[in-house]
Amino acid sequence: MFCLKCGKKIADDAKFCPECGAATELGEKASTSAQEPRAQAEGARKTTPVALENVEYAILGATTAIGVIAVVTMVTGASPLIVLIDTGLSFLIYRLVYRNLKEGKPEIAKRGSLIMGVICGAGGLLTALAGDNTGLLGMSASAALFYAFAKL
Repeated sequence: MFCLKCGKKIADDAKFCPECGAATELGEKASTSAQEPRAQAEGARKTTPVALENVEYAILGATTAIGVIAVVTMVTGASPLIVLIDTGLSFLIYRLVYRNLKEGKPEIAKRGSLIMGVICGAGGLLTALAGDNTGLLGMSASAALFYAFAKL
């Protein structure tokens, strides 16, 4: 059967999930699909493992894109404040979105991807309008984060 909280496969006679510690309900509530528990418990749409893996790649891509902006900004001799902001954004995407997703907290990851998507999109757009091509990377990071938001 599968845990009703996190969706991990657990022994049929388990009273608690070894992954998240949630109590199991044997019998009619035991699920035969890893994705049914989350959908039943939270009313969420079903997310296949492949879709979840794509979300992880999108989040890591966004983190990398913002990291590249920080490096390009540093190499071109721009303001150290901009480098610090871009590095901080990269870290926040990783911490708020990717780590929470990996730790089994998809709702926090979803909110984080929305917030960081808006920030990266606005920053990318302003940067691109100012004539700096690194703004396009910021907007692509934003698109990847909105993809993650839509899929979670």
